[in-house]
Amino acid sequence: NQIELLEYLVGVLNAQYNYYSEAYTILYDLDPFLRTLQSHVDSRRRELEENKAKRQLEASKAMALAEVNKYDPLVQLLSAPDLAVVNALCVCAGADQEGILEDLVRILDAHKQTMPIIRLGISKEVESTQSAATLFRGNSTATKLMTAFTRMTGRPYLISTLKPIVTQIINDISGYEVDPSKLKPGENLEENTAKLQRGCELFLQAIIDSLPTCPLPFREMAGHLQAEVVSRFPENRFTSVGGFIFLRFFCPCILSPDTVGLADPSSLDVDARRPLILVSKSLQNLANGIQFGAKEAFMNSMNQFINGNMDRCKTFLDSVAQVPPNVRDYVPLASLEEVRAKELPSTHKILVKNMEKICRSLTQYNEQSVIPKLIEVLGELGDQKKKPKI
Repeated sequence: NQIELLEYLVGVLNAQYNYYSEAYTILYDLDPFLRTLQSHVDSRRRELEENKAKRQLEASKAMALAEVNKYDPLVQLLSAPDLAVVNALCVCAGADQEGILEDLVRILDAHKQTMPIIRLGISKEVESTQSAATLFRGNSTATKLMTAFTRMTGRPYLISTLKPIVTQIINDISGYEVDPSKLKPGENLEENTAKLQRGCELFLQAIIDSLPTCPLPFREMAGHLQAEVVSRFPENRFTSVGGFIFLRFFCPCILSPDTVGLADPSSLDVDARRPLILVSKSLQNLANGIQFGAKEAFMNSMNQFINGNMDRCKTFLDSVAQVPPNVRDYVPLASLEEVRAKELPSTHKILVKNMEKICRSLTQYNEQSVIPKLIEVLGELGDQKKKPKI
């Protein structure tokens, strides 16, 4: 019995050996296929994971791009040639108009739209006017933008050009009065006239010497203005540029130096402002190419200054209207990122808050066709306080 049992066990072991030997041979033959299959599975898994990550990245980029570009339709409305929305904003701004204008200028400048709009505004102004004498004497939207733009781009230039002379006059305000009825005791009219003329000479010389540092946008605007005016009013070649450079820029800043950083408001009482007023009057008449007459007869003594500097002034006005070659590209007042973060959300908020007034203004100026598009753009922007998750 023991022998039979051992023989049985040996038989079982032999059978198992034969079975596993066969299985091993089969598995050995299958091994390359299984390795290939496993490699394919691993590769496919990696591909699926990479595609998923790629789709997530593309979706994230699309959301980020949508967030970056979401204000583009609003910018298109603000930079439309008719300036309908800009005008409505200015009309509804009230006391905040200057701040809103500066925001709009930064938005347009960041998108490289300021100069095209101003050039178009200049062309329309010249085309619609009947007399060169009235050019830019009004307060159109394009003129407001031009004034704000020149003030913002020209502030550093203005300070470096005029501040030393403004300071000099404020520190010694006596002896400039040329109105006989306003002379103080001990003052001499001829001496005061000579001192006022010297003061005007200082300002004029500083302005002429500043030509190399004059901001490029100034020269581009002056050049376009001169070309447009000469095409209709050839005799106003110089006064057109003079009206822009002096009437819209230098003279207002000389009149109110505290508003542009040329002087501390505390140093400007009535007596300190008087010499600056007289200088501003003289420079403005020089730029306009006209002498004082019966209207302000007390200023007639300054005609000597005007006549003596007419040619110098014309040369400067001609020069400032020429854009020099090989100049560096103009750097905008703000970057796209900056206006997207600040000025555009602020303008969006103002539009929503004042929508009723703005629609009334658009209707009043016969621009009601803009209202549906404005409503659509604001609707697409939605609530500016809700930031999308990226």
